[in-house]
Parts: sequence; C-alpha cells; structure tokens
Amino acid sequence: MVCILYNGASYQNTDSRKVLYLNGSRHSYAETPALPIRAISFSIMCWIKVLSLPSDHEVHIYSDWSEPHQFRIYISGWHEICAQLRNPHGHDIVYPCIWKTIPSKWMHVAFTWSRDRKEGILYIDGIIKGFRFHWALNGSDPNISLYNGASYRNTDGRKVLYLSGSRHSYAETPALPIRAISFSIMCWIKVLSLPSTLPVHIYSDWSEPNQFRIFIYGWRRICAQLRKPHHPRGLTMVHKIHLFFSYVQLINRKRHLEHSSVYPRVIYLPKRYIEKRRFAQSLIPFCVLFSHNQRKVIPNRWMHVAFTWSRDRKEGILYVDGIRRGGSRVSNGPLDLIENNHTVFDIGLKRDRMHFPTSDGYMRDLLVVDKALSGDEVKYMKDIL
Repeated sequence: MVCILYNGASYQNTDSRKVLYLNGSRHSYAETPALPIRAISFSIMCWIKVLSLPSDHEVHIYSDWSEPHQFRIYISGWHEICAQLRNPHGHDIVYPCIWKTIPSKWMHVAFTWSRDRKEGILYIDGIIKGFRFHWALNGSDPNISLYNGASYRNTDGRKVLYLSGSRHSYAETPALPIRAISFSIMCWIKVLSLPSTLPVHIYSDWSEPNQFRIFIYGWRRICAQLRKPHHPRGLTMVHKIHLFFSYVQLINRKRHLEHSSVYPRVIYLPKRYIEKRRFAQSLIPFCVLFSHNQRKVIPNRWMHVAFTWSRDRKEGILYVDGIRRGGSRVSNGPLDLIENNHTVFDIGLKRDRMHFPTSDGYMRDLLVVDKALSGDEVKYMKDIL
C-alpha cells in the first residue's frame, strides 16, 4: 500500500527495525488511501511508540476525521487511548479505553467494530483493558429493552431515550459485573417533571437483594447508594454526609420517606454524627444538596450525572455537570456490593416498588467503566459524550 509522507515524516531505524517517524513539532503526518469500511465490520491495529504528548490536545493515531467525519483512533488530552465512530446522522459513539499512554514504550493498539453485534472494542497489547459499556440511547444500541411506551425521540438536535412517567416507562440494560471492583457510572439526563416526595431512579439494580442506585430523592436531590452484604448481626455503622451544610439529617425510620407521602421528622445534629441503625446495609449512602441558588434539579435542562466508586480508597464521589458535589468514605467492613443473580439493570425504574413513578424525561450516553475516574476524567468524558 502506498503511504505518502508530509512535513518531515520519514522512515528511521530504531529498536533494530525501520519504522515511520513523525515529528510533532514539525507537524509531520502521513496518508494512506481511503478504505471501504463504512458499511462493514472491520479491525484496525498498529504499534505505536509515543515520545511526547501535548498537555491538553488530542493526538490522532489513524483516522478519517474531517467533514463529514467517519472514524478516529486517538490519544485524548488526558493521554488515554480512545476510538470514535460517527454515524450518518452525525451522532458519535465513543469508545474510551481509560488506559494511559506510556512515553518511549512500544504499545500495540487495536480497535474492532462488529456491525452485526453493534459493538466496538479497544485492545491494548492484545488485551481488553477493562470493560467499557457505552449506550448512546439513540436506538442504535444492542441489548437495550424498552417497556411501557419508552421510545427514542428527537430533541435538542439529537435522538435520545424518552421515558414517560405517567405511562410508567422504563428501560433495561444487561447486568454488569461491578460488584467487587472500582467503577464509574455516568449519563446525561433532562428531567421534565418530578413527583413531590417519592424517589425517581436514574440507573439502578434495586430489587432484593439490592445492589446500587443513582436516583433523585425528596427535595430534588441527586443521590447515590451502594448496598453491601448483610452483617451477621444485622448492625452497621453508617456515615451520612451532606455537602454544604454543617449538619446531617437523621431520618425517623418509623416513617421512612419511601413508605409515606409525608416527609419524615428531621433532627439537625453535628456534621460527623454517626447514625447507628438496625439492619442498615448501606455501603455508601449520600445525597448531593446543592448550594442555595442551585438547590433543585432544574426541569427541562440537560444535566450530566456521574458517580465513581473506588474500592481501593473506599470512597464514592458524585459529580454533577463535571463538578464534584458530594463524597463519602467507608472506614471498615466489607467493600463489595451485595451479591445477587440479577440479569438486568434498570433505567428509570425503582424495581422494588414497581408502583412508584418512573423517570419522566430524557436520557442519553449512559457509560459504565471499571475504574474510579478522576475529576478531570469525568469532565473529559462529559465534554466528549
């Protein structure tokens, strides 16, 4: 195959073989003929040895990335290897590997696209570096099941998932193996309306035995909760931390919010109060209370919600619009989620209370990775999705 070199690109001997050398400072690059990969399954792979990288700019490995864009394999501004495909409607599917490029080391990069399975996979050095599940939620994803009038609609210039709260709409993804690992979950939501007191789930595995949930609760707070295996004596020490306030809320469990239309009694106590309650099994229970001028989820506005769980640091962090809004650490005890045999996770549904309202609004770009992303990585994923 003919390869045309530009701006000082050349072939040089290194590590006992002749290879292509590109000088970033001289804007070197090379071209191959375009290949007929638009409507087929394909694989692209190569060896790279990066000498240096700019601090905040993307660097392309191989691509067709000018209007109309088609595909690219590249290194992000955070030095992570990624792949991106663009469909005929101009919508992108991003495949982040969340794997850092190591300067001056040869790395094998491969990307495979299965048109039949609608699945893209990135490999580094012949290994899938962790799982990555990205559902665009625009009708092109495999293994997404819709119920009770859930549908894909065009809004704000793109096709997204629509759930009707009045029709009890919801969707399902396959269950993912996140029980005993670090992970991050994120998506874009646009809420149209909310019930006054009942919780509305965004993404969850919340039926017995409950595992995790990201949801909107009570006073329109965005919340996250993980549940750990049952303690032998059914007794757990739970830290409840509410951001931006010097107190926490001790909820009267006899009138739990999820079982009553009346708000529970609230007692204000010192910030580091430890609540001892029987049969409480939460590993990470906390909500994000916004500052006074941003207190509520705003209807008809897109918001990016991300939750990260670091098993090593024993820490969960909740981000809204790329900004850290809450966090909680676990001091001791089990670090894994409760085990179950569920085969699906739910979008919009609180499965242990099927009669509760479902989400009423739009969602797009649901992403799950097996790593606790940093704040910068959350911001980056928010910006490219």
